[in-house]
Formats: sequence, structure tokens, C-alpha cells
Amino acid sequence: MAVPEVGVFPVHLTDTGRDEPIFTGLPDTLPVMQWHGVEAVALPAATTLLATNDACYAQAIRVGKRAWGVQFHPEIDDGLLQFWMGDPVNRAAATAWLGSTQAADKFAADGASQLPMAARQSAALYTGLRAAV
Repeated sequence: MAVPEVGVFPVHLTDTGRDEPIFTGLPDTLPVMQWHGVEAVALPAATTLLATNDACYAQAIRVGKRAWGVQFHPEIDDGLLQFWMGDPVNRAAATAWLGSTQAADKFAADGASQLPMAARQSAALYTGLRAAV
């Protein structure tokens, strides 16, 4: 990617994504935790795009009828965020990608403030996934 996506950013469900069972009960635009500097630019055959944003085209996909993938991190919780930022290599990556230690600290604080919302989204995604399979 030209610019890594690190922080809480919105993804937008596509028309198909709005009808996808794993997104049942979620809004058309989801603020989600991102931590990546690469993106898929060539999708496998039989792939359906479910969510996108301006920074990264393929934010959520379905391949075939029963394989889903997301670029963002629905599994985020306080322990994982603390682990990421407590690991020197991850912290150095966040600092480099975001441009300063202050920006990395802001990322951690912003991420922590989003954890309750992220937990609700994750529960809805996992409930939808159970229903879809």
C-alpha cells in the first residue's frame, strides 16, 4: 500500500455485503480497527467483494459460498491491543507507519476507546457467521 492503514477507519458494505448474513444487524458503514500495510490487489476467482474503503479496496470478501475474509481486525480486544503496543517490533512499526511515538500513542488510545463498539461488531459478525454456515 502507498500508505499503511493503522488505526480506526470506516469500511463501507457493498450492495452485496448489505445482504450478506455475516453482516446482519450491522450498519452500512463500520468503524473498524486496521493494522496493515499490504492489500490484496488480485482477488481469487469466484470472489465477492463485501466491504471496501478508499485506502484498501478489498476490506471484506467471500470466496465461493462459505469462505470469508476480512482485512480489518474484528478480533481486537484490550489484551490484543496492549500486546501489539507492548511488543517492541509492533510498536516500532506503528511509530514508523504513523510518523511519531505520539501518533502511535494516539493510535493506542483511540483503539482502546473503540473496544466496546468493536466487541459488539465482533459478536454480530460471529453470530452471522454461525448462521451462514
